[in-house]
Amino acid sequence: MIKKAPHESFYSEFTSFVRRFNQEAMLVAVAQRALSLPGNFGMDNRGDRALRATPPWALAAVAKAAIVHGNAHRRAVPRERDLVTACHMHNTLVAPELDVPELNSAFAILARLAFEQFPYYERGLPELARPVAFFDDYSCRKSLEVISKESMRELVGADMVTAAGIVLMLATGAEINDGYFNPGWLDQINFAELLAELPREEILAVVNSLFAWDMDQFRREDAEASVRTPLPHLDRYAFNPLTSRPFVRLSDGRLIAPVPQLIPRRLTPLASAFHGSRDLGCPAGR
Repeated sequence: MIKKAPHESFYSEFTSFVRRFNQEAMLVAVAQRALSLPGNFGMDNRGDRALRATPPWALAAVAKAAIVHGNAHRRAVPRERDLVTACHMHNTLVAPELDVPELNSAFAILARLAFEQFPYYERGLPELARPVAFFDDYSCRKSLEVISKESMRELVGADMVTAAGIVLMLATGAEINDGYFNPGWLDQINFAELLAELPREEILAVVNSLFAWDMDQFRREDAEASVRTPLPHLDRYAFNPLTSRPFVRLSDGRLIAPVPQLIPRRLTPLASAFHGSRDLGCPAGR
C-alpha cells in the first residue's frame, strides 16, 4: 500500500476537493488567476508568489479535474484560498511512480516535468509568424503529397494569415475579458472593422476546428486518451485536453479559456503538424 506524508495528497483527494465547487465557477476562477500571473514564466519571475502558489500547469490540472469530475449542480463558489489549496494539493501529490524502477530514473523524472511544464513556457504570440512561413510559403522544391494551402485551409478553417489574426483576436479578447470569448460579440457594431478583415465565417470555422469544444467532448477526448495511452501511476502527467483545445463552451454558449496562455500555442507548427497527422490520417510533413 502506498503511504503518504502528512503534507501530501493522493490524486483522488485532489479531484475530490476540486469537484466540491460549481464547475463553471471553478473555470472562471482558474482563468482569472491565470491572467494574474506574470506574462513571462522565465527565471526573472521565479520568485513571484502567485506563480509559485498557482503555476499555470497546476491551474490547468484544476480546470481538467473540474470538467472531468465536477458538475454544474454544486453551489459552492471557489474563493482565492480554495484555488491556492487545490494547486498546493496538485504540487504535493504522492508520487507512486518513484517506486517503479523504469519510472524513477533522473531522465524519466525530468522528461515528465518537461512534458507537464514546457507548454506554458513557450512564447506563443511570437510563434505565430512561423506557421505562415512553414505551411503557406513552402518553396515547393519537393512536391508534397498532403500539405497545400487548400488542405491547410480545410484543416484549420482559414488560410494561415487569417488564422493567425483570429488567434490574436482570441488571445486579446480572453486577456481583457477574464478568459472569455463570446461568439455573440461578433454582432456588435464595434466589431464591424474587425469583421472587414477577419470574416465571421472564418472566425467561427477556426474556433470550431481548433480551439473550442463542450464539456462532453472534453470528457470523451480525455477518456479516449487514457485508453489510447494508459499511464499507470502517472495521473498527474496524463494528457490534458486543454493543451489540444484551450476553450470550453459553457452552458450559455460563451467560451472560456481556463488557462489563456495556451491559446497562441494552438497554431504553432508543432501543434498544427500533430493536428494534421491525426485529422488528415498521415504524417503532416508529406
